Amino acid sequence: MALSISSRQFKLLRNLHFLRTKSMNKYFCNHQENILTLDSDTLDTFTTQLMQRKCNKWETDRIKQNSKLEPIQIKFQMNKKVAIDLTNVDNILCDALEADNEDCITNVIEECIKFRTVPDMSNFLQILSYFARRGDKVTILKLIELSKLFDDTILLRYSYFKHYIAEVTWTKGNINEAIILFEEVYSSNIYLRRRIRSMLNNLVSDSIRGRSEAVLFLMLNFAKRLGNNYRDYYTLACIWRNCILSEWFTDQSIALDLLENDEKLRKTVMNHIPIVVHIALREHQIDLAYRILEVLMKCESKIQYAKIVEILFDYRVRQQDLQGCTKIIQWCAIHGINLPMFQQEQYINLLCTSNNNEVPDNRGKSHKASTYHFKF
Repeated sequence: MALSISSRQFKLLRNLHFLRTKSMNKYFCNHQENILTLDSDTLDTFTTQLMQRKCNKWETDRIKQNSKLEPIQIKFQMNKKVAIDLTNVDNILCDALEADNEDCITNVIEECIKFRTVPDMSNFLQILSYFARRGDKVTILKLIELSKLFDDTILLRYSYFKHYIAEVTWTKGNINEAIILFEEVYSSNIYLRRRIRSMLNNLVSDSIRGRSEAVLFLMLNFAKRLGNNYRDYYTLACIWRNCILSEWFTDQSIALDLLENDEKLRKTVMNHIPIVVHIALREHQIDLAYRILEVLMKCESKIQYAKIVEILFDYRVRQQDLQGCTKIIQWCAIHGINLPMFQQEQYINLLCTSNNNEVPDNRGKSHKASTYHFKF
């Protein structure tokens, strides 16, 4: 290889940093992260494992190029070997996961069980996640049985992979049992809490789209317990975001009630509210923007509701709605809100470019009553 060991380590660590930064930038945590696990040893051990996997991948690529076979053909050709060494298992699984080749992954698992060998931990966790999301509980149980080949300290560290049983149980529809398992692992294993939050983010989104009030009730109670007992409002914030952006009025009402009555949740989601309003107005759901504005005014969150008014002003400017912009200007004057200078300039430009008969004159006019007491 042309690279030295030290330079390769640096490159891998730089790539790892890039992946982590990229994943943090995903909107609303609506992400499924590739799991890279750090053993409890040193960072050197971790980077060495990554280097070894990369070397193995390069070697597999070289074999593929020399044989001039398609990747899937090579995977199955390698699967036919009677003896499977750990290097081939990991390389085959990496390629199969990348290609979403469920048959190949299943074949490798069967061979691992037959010859009592296990993939490296990174691949093993990705396989567990792969089948848990598909609701394949039978394969999950086989993998957990296979995991007994790991050292006891690893099994304890991962709580015997019970959170994957919880995930597949949830996917199969038994939410109550899944919550019990999640809560058990969450309370006893701090190391796995971040992973559980990621799982719940995806599960909550799917469940709210399923339109079951009973499931929503279970999720809310579970999320509130996490908030009250562990000061972890992430799951509750996930529920709030999915409900507020739901097309159903009842879901939105639940989210607005949470926003008004739960101060800690409000602090958690406050920076997301402008994004929610942007999305709502993009779909022309102006009533939802009004309802959020009304709640923020009740909570006296002036900084936040001022931002919402600015977003509403932008919306009216894009529509070339001079009357709507004028009413927002008037409302801001009454409530002591100063729009940014560039928005004031936008209003002046809109005023100058509009026809004289479009300039609003509110003298002697009666306005149609608004459900949310806003006339813009």
